[in-house]
Amino acid sequence: AEEESAPEIFSDTAPPSLEDMTTLYFNVGKRDGLEPKDLASLLVSTCGLLAEDIGRVRVKDRHTFVGVPTERAEFVISSLQGQSIKNRALQVE
Repeated sequence: AEEESAPEIFSDTAPPSLEDMTTLYFNVGKRDGLEPKDLASLLVSTCGLLAEDIGRVRVKDRHTFVGVPTERAEFVISSLQGQSIKNRALQVE
């Protein structure tokens, strides 16, 4: 297993690390009653991400930041456009 012995050389085949994560902005937050598990379950059910693919979830008052694998970021954005959560239309950037 070459990629296990030298992940710095074969970084494209190594498991995702923090450097391979992109933070996305969601237009829902605490004031909407959002909890981290709500977005996590939406990402799993709608985008097909695994729970371990989801990075840090930071729920603020009016918005939330979520880390996702960089290679899946555009797919996540397009999959969630037009979806709603907690009776709010989602905007993801």
